[in-house]
Order: sequence, then C-alpha cells, then structure tokens
Amino acid sequence: MNTYEGIYVPLVTPFKNGDIDWESLGQSIEYYISVGVAGIVPCGSTGECCTLSHDEHNKVIQFSVEQVAGRIKVVAGTGSNSTYEAIKLSQAAEQAGADAVLVVSPYYNRPSQEGIYQYFADVAASVNIDVILYNIPARTGSNISVDTVVRLSEIANIKGIKEGSGDIQQMTDLAHHFYDQDFAILTGEDTLLYQLSTLGGNGGIMAAACVYPEQLIKVHQLVRDGKSLQASELDRLLRPVIKALFLEANPVVVKYAVSLKLDIPYELRKPLLPVTESNRQRVEAAMRTVDSALSNSVMPV
Repeated sequence: MNTYEGIYVPLVTPFKNGDIDWESLGQSIEYYISVGVAGIVPCGSTGECCTLSHDEHNKVIQFSVEQVAGRIKVVAGTGSNSTYEAIKLSQAAEQAGADAVLVVSPYYNRPSQEGIYQYFADVAASVNIDVILYNIPARTGSNISVDTVVRLSEIANIKGIKEGSGDIQQMTDLAHHFYDQDFAILTGEDTLLYQLSTLGGNGGIMAAACVYPEQLIKVHQLVRDGKSLQASELDRLLRPVIKALFLEANPVVVKYAVSLKLDIPYELRKPLLPVTESNRQRVEAAMRTVDSALSNSVMPV
C-alpha cells in the first residue's frame, strides 16, 4: 500500500474572539482520529493559513502533532510564494514532529516550470521528512505540469501530490504514470475522488472530508475493494452537499458546516466574512438531504 494512501482532513482553524480556540481544535482532531482518517493537514488553505502569524502557524502544527501523538499522520501545510519562507516553515514543522509537509506551488508570482521545480527541490533539500506537492492553479496562477511532477518525483523525499487542478486529463496522466509506485496521487478536487480512485489514485486531501470523512473514506475503500458501483452510488449521494460546501470561497461554508457537525464556534478572520444567510440555508438543507439519504441507505456507511 502507498505510504500516503487514504483520506486526509485539511483542518479548519477554530477561532474564538479573534484568537485560536485550542479546545475546539483538539476536539476536532479527536473526532477525525475516531472515524479513521489517514491523517490531518493543519495550516492549509482550509485552515486559513494566510491569516495566521508565523508564530500561530507553528503553534497550530505543534499542537496538532502533540494531540495526534502518533496515532495518524500529520501533514503540515508550509507552502509560500517565497522559497525562503517555505523552507523556514517546513523546517519548523519538521522540528515540531510532523510526518510530512504539504507545500503549495508558489502563488501570485507565477514562476516558470524550472522555477517551480527549483522551489520544491530547495524545500525538499532543507528537511529530512516527506514533502507532498500541492497543485491548485486557480489559486496560485500557475500549473505544475506532469513533466515537472515526474522530475520532482525523482527526489527521494518528495512522496506525492495533492492534485487540485480539476483537470481530469492531468489527473489521469499522473495516476497512470505513478500506478503502483510509492508516489501518492491525492485529489484536492472534492468532486473527483471517485474518478481518481477508479484510476488507481491513492485518496485525497479534501475540504469536504472536514464534514463527511467517514463517507469519503468509504467511497475510496469501496473502489479499492472492487465495489465500484456501490462507490458510485455513495459518491452520487454526497455530490449535492459537496457542491453546497463551495457556494462561497473555501473555507467560508466548510467552516460553517464543521461548526454544525462538531458543535464548535463559527468564526473567520478577515478578509473572509461569514457565510451569507441564503447560503447558510442552502448548505443546511443540503446536509439534511444527504444525512437523510445516508440514513435510509442500505449501504454500510
């Protein structure tokens, strides 16, 4: 089995009165461990990493590692549009005891493919833990090409990619190239878990897993067990709520849904604003519909 097989939860960072709510963060981590996720990802975009100070960023990772205590993997978000900053954040994550770092492609400054390669190579050389690449062109402004991923896979501690381009052809090319290799292809596009799993991909790091982790684990496992029709049916049931979770920029709606699911405070840091009332109603309705469908399903989910 691939080292990073499974479903990973990109944690929301709970706030209370502007500060990190450590109690709620610990509560959420315990919940995700209890339902069987492969790992957690603190300080990703779902965790509002861009609104955290460096001190807060490092403390969230340290807290997560200590809370997990070796029970599942901790893959810390440490990317930046500055190679120097990404190195410093990655080294701090290693010192905290993270199993790996998730490093987003440099955003805003739109480097060439060679610039992207050197950025990841420099980060990987700076740490002795695993590195997972993160491709999300809609947010970064540049795509990590398949050829660049293949080059980077030759670096010993680069162990996979969170592929969030939404480009099914690129995802297919990656899954085919790395089939049966210890280089994880993880979807970052929540609606493509089923498709990637059928291609031999290894799972996902998905915001929707913050809300429906058990069901997304089941989709992937059913495919792995040769039960693709059942996996497809469960995927179909989940799609309405997955779409509702992205009615606004992530993590605005996801964080609201998590607050309902785990009974923790709902607070964002500006410039993100709370979900609109109309979208609150839409996501609540979607969750009720999906929860009802799941409870009436004969499938063991």
